[in-house]
Amino acid sequence: MDKEILTAVAIGIGLSASCGFRVFVPLLVAGIAARTGLFPVNEGFHWLAGWPAIICFGTATVAEILAYYIPFIDNLLDS
Repeated sequence: MDKEILTAVAIGIGLSASCGFRVFVPLLVAGIAARTGLFPVNEGFHWLAGWPAIICFGTATVAEILAYYIPFIDNLLDS
Protein backbone atom coordinates (compact mmCIF):
# COMPACT_ATOMS: atom_id res chain seq x y z
CA MET A 1 0.00 0.00 0.00
CA ASP A 2 1.28 3.44 -0.89
CA LYS A 3 2.54 5.50 2.05
CA GLU A 4 0.36 8.48 1.08
CA ILE A 5 -2.77 6.35 1.05
CA LEU A 6 -1.90 4.81 4.41
CA THR A 7 -1.30 8.25 5.92
CA ALA A 8 -4.59 9.59 4.52
CA VAL A 9 -6.55 6.63 5.85
CA ALA A 10 -4.93 6.77 9.29
CA ILE A 11 -5.55 10.50 9.68
CA GLY A 12 -9.10 10.09 8.42
CA ILE A 13 -9.90 7.33 10.87
CA GLY A 14 -8.39 9.31 13.72
CA LEU A 15 -10.32 12.45 12.87
CA SER A 16 -13.60 10.65 12.36
CA ALA A 17 -13.21 8.79 15.64
CA SER A 18 -12.54 11.97 17.58
CA CYS A 19 -14.81 14.49 15.85
CA GLY A 20 -17.33 12.75 13.65
CA PHE A 21 -17.69 13.02 9.90
CA ARG A 22 -18.28 16.78 9.94
CA VAL A 23 -14.54 17.26 10.11
CA PHE A 24 -14.23 15.97 6.54
CA VAL A 25 -16.11 18.83 4.87
CA PRO A 26 -13.38 21.47 5.44
CA LEU A 27 -10.70 18.94 4.53
CA LEU A 28 -12.52 18.13 1.29
CA VAL A 29 -12.67 21.83 0.39
CA ALA A 30 -9.00 22.28 1.32
CA GLY A 31 -8.02 19.20 -0.70
CA ILE A 32 -9.87 20.41 -3.79
CA ALA A 33 -8.39 23.89 -3.39
CA ALA A 34 -4.89 22.42 -3.01
CA ARG A 35 -5.45 20.19 -6.05
CA THR A 36 -6.44 23.18 -8.19
CA GLY A 37 -3.59 25.32 -6.87
CA LEU A 38 -5.74 27.81 -4.97
CA PHE A 39 -4.44 26.69 -1.57
CA PRO A 40 -0.70 26.14 -1.24
CA VAL A 41 0.27 23.32 1.11
CA ASN A 42 3.65 22.50 2.55
CA GLU A 43 5.44 19.23 1.89
CA GLY A 44 3.87 17.43 4.85
CA PHE A 45 0.36 18.01 3.54
CA HIS A 46 0.75 17.15 -0.15
CA TRP A 47 -1.33 14.03 0.52
CA LEU A 48 -4.30 16.37 1.05
CA ALA A 49 -4.35 17.19 -2.68
CA GLY A 50 -4.07 13.54 -3.75
CA TRP A 51 -6.95 11.68 -5.34
CA PRO A 52 -7.17 9.04 -2.59
CA ALA A 53 -7.68 11.74 0.06
CA ILE A 54 -10.19 13.68 -2.03
CA ILE A 55 -12.17 10.51 -2.75
CA CYS A 56 -12.21 9.56 0.95
CA PHE A 57 -13.23 13.05 2.03
CA GLY A 58 -15.89 13.20 -0.67
CA THR A 59 -17.34 9.84 0.31
CA ALA A 60 -17.43 10.85 3.97
CA THR A 61 -19.08 14.17 3.08
CA VAL A 62 -21.78 12.45 1.02
CA ALA A 63 -22.38 10.01 3.88
CA GLU A 64 -22.71 12.92 6.30
CA ILE A 65 -25.18 14.73 4.05
CA LEU A 66 -27.25 11.56 3.64
CA ALA A 67 -27.18 10.99 7.40
CA TYR A 68 -28.42 14.52 7.99
CA TYR A 69 -31.53 13.92 5.89
CA ILE A 70 -32.12 10.19 6.47
CA PRO A 71 -32.25 9.20 10.17
CA PHE A 72 -31.66 5.51 9.42
CA ILE A 73 -28.30 6.28 7.80
CA ASP A 74 -27.43 8.51 10.77
CA ASN A 75 -28.09 5.58 13.11
CA LEU A 76 -25.91 3.32 10.96
CA LEU A 77 -23.04 5.82 11.02
CA ASP A 78 -23.38 6.32 14.76
CA SER A 79 -23.14 2.61 15.41
